[in-house]
Amino acid sequence: MGEYEAAFDRIANAVTHRVLENPAVPDEAKNELAEALDGVHADLPSSTRRAVAEVLSDQQRAEAYESDLRAELWRHFGPAEYRAETGLQDGSTGIILKRGARSIIVQAKFTRAPTFRAQDASGFALRADFGVPVILVAPAPLGPGSVGVLAQLLGDDNLEFVQWRGSADNGVLLETINRMLNQANRPTA
Repeated sequence: MGEYEAAFDRIANAVTHRVLENPAVPDEAKNELAEALDGVHADLPSSTRRAVAEVLSDQQRAEAYESDLRAELWRHFGPAEYRAETGLQDGSTGIILKRGARSIIVQAKFTRAPTFRAQDASGFALRADFGVPVILVAPAPLGPGSVGVLAQLLGDDNLEFVQWRGSADNGVLLETINRMLNQANRPTA
């Protein structure tokens, strides 16, 4: 049995280093793998157990962040303008706000990194899927490397990025939402 346990440990350690601890691997893939490994948690090497716990903790923080944002938006926009939540292709939730005939999607994108990286911005592609403006909301500011990558997208009037760490940042978030709702879906000249 020792040979199989050693092989299992090598595989688990490789998964830890190449996937769970790799910043280039999308969070969705890490979450899926961590949930699968959580079922055999007791059999994993300690370094893998720590990595699985960290990924699952990040997933819980992301869910709490999205929940806090939804609660703030509901509190400010209520049933008159807070219309729906929709699952998006990257696993996150898009919140649809509607004012008259105008709609926008507010997408929370949690990251524990000190800055928001370009690879975290998969939500911007959703504008094409839904045909409405998108506001991507994250707790971290845009990172220096991401500014250039996202400049083309952010230059579009239908795409915005807002750093929101909680209710203290509601001013800029609400200003951006109201501006976009007031101009959303208007034909361009």
